[in-house]
Amino acid sequence: VFAASAAWARTASADWGTPITSLPQCTDASRFAPAGRPRSDEILFVGTARGILRPSIVEPIRAGIPVTVIGPDWRGWIPADRIAATGVSNDELPALYESAGVVLNDHWPAMQQRGFIGNRLFDVVASGGRAISDRVEGIESVFGSAVRMWDTVPELIEILSGDLEAV
Repeated sequence: VFAASAAWARTASADWGTPITSLPQCTDASRFAPAGRPRSDEILFVGTARGILRPSIVEPIRAGIPVTVIGPDWRGWIPADRIAATGVSNDELPALYESAGVVLNDHWPAMQQRGFIGNRLFDVVASGGRAISDRVEGIESVFGSAVRMWDTVPELIEILSGDLEAV
């Protein structure tokens, strides 16, 4: 039995008395690969609003940080001028991820609590992009310093207000 979370695999193995092995998420390296695109200073998020307040996107925008959002259902959560598009083709994602100054990522609370790392991080890093994510157990062991993590909204605001080259 395999699970995409080392933390959850440990807990479930102990709870159920069944060996469960961690098998991280992955990406298609033939699609998500660096192509030498120049990097912009854009702070990008690609994804849906999920019908919930997503602090990793909403709070930087409230703080005046120019986050570019691509995805559905954001009206009412963020100003319309921050929504670049309601969708993007999967074929365009590698170029967007590689050329962005940084790509924001966050996790559903249940994923975060159980150590399930979102697939976007694998795609961004494989594309040669830089990512900033809420903290999830296992990100450091999978990505090393390729993903910058934050624990609090003020910490995220500080990271995004600083030099993105340091991310």
